[in-house]
Amino acid sequence: MNEYHFIYDEEYVLGAAFRIRRQRKVYPWFIAVKTVCYLGLAVLLALLVLVAAKSQTGQPAIALLLALVPCFFIFLLLLGPRIDYFLLRRSLKKSPFYGGQTEISVAESGVSVRTPKSNLTLSWAAFTQARRIKDGFLVSLEPGAIQWWPDSALALGTTTSVRDLLRANITSYDGRDA
Repeated sequence: MNEYHFIYDEEYVLGAAFRIRRQRKVYPWFIAVKTVCYLGLAVLLALLVLVAAKSQTGQPAIALLLALVPCFFIFLLLLGPRIDYFLLRRSLKKSPFYGGQTEISVAESGVSVRTPKSNLTLSWAAFTQARRIKDGFLVSLEPGAIQWWPDSALALGTTTSVRDLLRANITSYDGRDA
């Protein structure tokens, strides 16, 4: 029997989100689209500032006010995932599980998750894939429902025995350290 014990708090949830984000493949076309958008907004901003500077009608304020629109979108592009983390932090505090002790037991029969407010037992057939990362395991129940089992929270058992259980019971196990 292997057991993980951790507090379901901001540190755990943001740590899991960070690790899940790092596992996603970054497509070159996505970076190209962001770069083109950034360059287009920068050119638009430069044109608006140029129009405001050369305005002889005495109303450069309208062009400068319009320049705030590309500035806003450039700011959003630069923020990137920080917006996601902010929204995640905000919604997390509304969760009934926030601040509660979570215990995950990993055994040959399956996985059980216990919190002060719930008790859930899952067979291995419920898991679709697992991946070993440098400081734990990412385990998927379905696309979008990913759990992080951090090595630092392993209170009983070893990472080797957890790895062996995952490898034996989940067909899509990726044991490479990422």
